This record gives sequence, structure tokens and C-alpha cells, in this order.
Amino acid sequence: MEEGHGISRLILSKNCLGDEGVTHLAACLVGSPSNAWRAPSSKIEPKVPDGQVQYKDWRQKSAEPGAGSAMEMSGQERLKIDKLKHMEGEPSEQGAYERRTAGDDLNSSALIPTNSKQNHQSRCAELVVLDLSQNCMTHAGAACLFQALRHNQTLVQLSLGNSDARHKNNVGARGARHLRELLQINQSLSILDLKGNALCDQGMFQLCQGLRHNTGLTHLNISQNGFSAFGVEFLKDALIANAKNGLQELDISYNNVEAHGVSHLSTFIQHESCRLKSLNVEGCGIQGQHSLNFFKGLKKCQTLRQLKAEKNDFSHPVLRRALTAALGSSL
Repeated sequence: MEEGHGISRLILSKNCLGDEGVTHLAACLVGSPSNAWRAPSSKIEPKVPDGQVQYKDWRQKSAEPGAGSAMEMSGQERLKIDKLKHMEGEPSEQGAYERRTAGDDLNSSALIPTNSKQNHQSRCAELVVLDLSQNCMTHAGAACLFQALRHNQTLVQLSLGNSDARHKNNVGARGARHLRELLQINQSLSILDLKGNALCDQGMFQLCQGLRHNTGLTHLNISQNGFSAFGVEFLKDALIANAKNGLQELDISYNNVEAHGVSHLSTFIQHESCRLKSLNVEGCGIQGQHSLNFFKGLKKCQTLRQLKAEKNDFSHPVLRRALTAALGSSL
């Protein structure tokens, strides 16, 4: 990518880039030289001042001859151990504290050089479509990618979804923490595909926190992400709280949200902030009269023009009547 000749459409789906490849790509997107880019590593050992011995576990230190018991450690050493416990969680069977992967806690200063704003303008000024579907990317690679795209002002479509089980991306809840920042800052992104990225309810919470401050997103595909009714509730709360949300197409298919989930969805589609034109709830476990609120919501929604609701169970007579009434009034 030469300066002044940016790429507008970058399609790299099904290339098995992995976290390393996505990290290098992110570095290119911000225009940072290779020696200024710090790729995430699987483990980061705590820094030890010169002249001191590094112990994997405080019990090793206390076990040395003349070291004294763990109870005799200084207050500064105790503080350090408490901090390690807080950062690393409980010790493993071997007693070593393992730091979470770098994608968990990377900040912008670690990912993007200080001159990143100029690099964004020169390298990403024309980027409109980025497709990295099915590239074996995990939360670590996603963290680098989302950080690199935060200040891009022209990106319209970002595809990270999975159409089958091969070379799946797995953004997960950890990667969604950085997606939250992307959505809060980047208002040019219009189409986001996260199909099959194992967000679960925790990831949905992070995603929805970003949606609370986003006005540009119009198409969102979060199909097959393993979230429940709680995930739909997070989504409903975020979209209602953001009166300026521009969401027009929503795909939550094949998430087992059941009656409680579609009830939350019904609350949103009846709200004045709803601008949905297309909704996909295929395979969402809609069944029984407990799902009646969903069809009542459809009846009141005036913007919806397309509904996909295959592979649910509408055998209950009350649901069939409610569906007929909804179809006759709004769709």
C-alpha cells in the first residue's frame, strides 16, 4: 500500500491468517513499521529488577533455606503478591501464576504508535470493505484489529463471520471488550458480521455497551453466538437507550433465546427508537403461548418489512392466530 494509494476493498476470507497474520495486517492498516508494533504473546512474565531472582510462585521463595516463612515477607512483597493474584487469578496446579493472554489487557498505547493518527489518514483513508471471515482468528488478533480500525473514518463493512466449521474465527467475550471501544469511536462502520464468533452473554454485554454510543451501524449479524435471553436483554436496553441508533437489519438466528428473549426483542420493536426493516429469528426456540408478546410486538412495529422465523414452533393455536394478525398489519 503506497502512500496516497489506499485500498478500498480488502477481501481476505478463508486464508488461515491466524492471530499472527491479523496482527501484521493491523500493523499495515495503521501504517506502523514492524519494529514499532508489539504483537500480543500468549504469556507475559512480570518484569524483575536487575539483581533480583524471579520466582514463579511466592511459595518457592519461602521454601528456600534462610528465606523464612511466607508470613515473614515484607509488606512490599505482600502487596506485589496480592497484585499478581488480582491480575492472574488463582495459581495453577504447579503453583505458577499465568497471565491472561495479551488480548485481554492491551491498551491503545501498546497497540498503536504515537503517530497513529497520521498513519490512519495515509494508510486507511480509502478503506471501505474489510472481509476477514474464517481466518482462525481469536480474541488476541481481534484486539489488534479493532484497535487499528478505531479511528478509520471510511470503513463501512467489516466481516468476521463464519459460514462453516473450518478455520473459524473466535472473537469471544475477550475480543468483544475491544469491539466495544471500536463501536464507541468509529461511527462510519455500517455493516458488521460476527456470525459464529462465540460471543455468549458476556460478549453481548460488551458489544451492547458499544452500541449505546454508536449511531452509524445499520446491519448487525450476531447469528450462532451462543447467547441466551440475557444477551437479547442487553441488546434491547442498549438500542432503547440510544435514541439515535440506526439499526435496520438484525440477525440473531440460531441463538437459543426462547420465549424470554423474544419478549425482550418485542419490547424493542415496539419502541419509538426501533427502525428495523429486516429481522431474522430463525431457530431461536420460539414456541408456546409464552412467546405471544413477540407477535404482539410485530403487530405494532410499523417499520419492519422482512421477517425470517423458520425452524421455530408455531403449532400452538394462539401463536398461529397472533402470527396471522401480525402479518396482516405490519409486514
